[in-house]
Amino acid sequence: MPNCIAFPLLMQVSKGMKFVGGESAALSRVYEYFWNKDLLRKYKETRNGMLGPDYSTKFSPWLASGSLSPRLIHEEVKRYENERLANDSTYWYHSLSIPVKSFGIHFLA
Repeated sequence: MPNCIAFPLLMQVSKGMKFVGGESAALSRVYEYFWNKDLLRKYKETRNGMLGPDYSTKFSPWLASGSLSPRLIHEEVKRYENERLANDSTYWYHSLSIPVKSFGIHFLA
């Protein structure tokens, strides 16, 4: 069985995001991403980044486990657009990302 010595790149990856399950952690992440760090403003430009908590929303584990609903995220995006900014990133997120993460079911509008 290979170990980390055989694959030194594995030891260097430390930019991921620690996932903590549950609704409270999910809601904290939504608040952090949208309101505290204001990262929704540049979602379209950063969404394909892989490492680090500030690339993309990292909501998928909570959506998959049912700790976070697509409807709540949709409502938060609409609130963000009303209170802060509506731009290509907010349009891109609630028009394309949420329906895909909801398995293509358009029940949000």
